[in-house]
Amino acid sequence: MSTAHEKLHPALRARLAAAPAPRTVRVIVQYAPEAVSPHMAARRWGARHVGRVLPFMAMEVPADQVTTLAEEAYVARVWEDLPVHALLDVSVPKIGAPRVWELGWTGKGIRIAVVDTGIDPQH
Repeated sequence: MSTAHEKLHPALRARLAAAPAPRTVRVIVQYAPEAVSPHMAARRWGARHVGRVLPFMAMEVPADQVTTLAEEAYVARVWEDLPVHALLDVSVPKIGAPRVWELGWTGKGIRIAVVDTGIDPQH
């Protein structure tokens, strides 16, 4: 079983240890759906969003309570909820677009969206 410290993403641990410490922190919590009702956990912590398909909650908690949240048995991992930005130099090759372009396909008249919420290299 992971300790609360291990459940906190390293960047979140660093943010909480920084001076001055933030008053509140927006976090994304991965929870074990077999261990808790997500709605019960959401009410307890005041989640602003509970995932319907994937076991994640988004919430804002006092910074001094983040470790307490991570100590909950049903919490698997906690990340700081940060803005994400598309990096086309990385994502375009990942989906194989250059090869498709080499084949002469331009995409003209076709609508495509790539939704990428970012990557956690520790995951």
